Amino acid sequence: MTLGYDNWRPNQELVLDLQMREGTGVITADFSKVYHNAPTLTGAPTWRFAGSDLNYLEFVPGNPDRIIILAAASTALNFTTSDFSGAVWINPDAYGDCHLMNKGGANTGWGFWLSATSPYIIFTTEQAGPTYQSTDGGASLALSAWQLVGFTRDGAVGRVYLNGVDATATPATHVDPVTAVAGDFYIGTTTGGGAGFYDGSMWRLRIWKRALAAREMKAIFESERDLFGV
Repeated sequence: MTLGYDNWRPNQELVLDLQMREGTGVITADFSKVYHNAPTLTGAPTWRFAGSDLNYLEFVPGNPDRIIILAAASTALNFTTSDFSGAVWINPDAYGDCHLMNKGGANTGWGFWLSATSPYIIFTTEQAGPTYQSTDGGASLALSAWQLVGFTRDGAVGRVYLNGVDATATPATHVDPVTAVAGDFYIGTTTGGGAGFYDGSMWRLRIWKRALAAREMKAIFESERDLFGV
């Protein structure tokens, strides 16, 4: 029996699902039931076609490339108290402090990014200055290869995932992130859009308003890995 979008457990409680089906233009649609208005490509992220009806976006830091959902249209991504999760397929061209997704303002909110050192996959929550980071062990992210990276926040526990496997080496004790009401949601750069630009390709960025179980991250990876020959 084929399960529909709503019936498959890993799709439930999605609040952002950028499937990047367009292949052209400066807007990419949100397929979640929240339906965020007009995620806008800024700079010049380039549409690419990988075959099998699969489109993805290539980001170049020099443009600089990013996707923005304005604050008024992204309040469902604030997560000031609730559990939440995120995942995205990436194919990085270079290491660096590359921010994949961020919500908030200066010293507030939450983010998911790659550190230049080792490199590390990092999930961050911030609360009026202090920063809490859960990271993997480093040196596990490959260049020029497709990988599924993700994170979960379950109460005070933050975890990071690589290719459907819990890769957390340093689990911080997370607090409720203080998210600025005026904070836009950024993809491919840090909050404010002025630094930390991602260099590489990206496909299907998703966010859930719950903590995904490890088996769900694994199921997502296993169901999509053939798209990229992983």
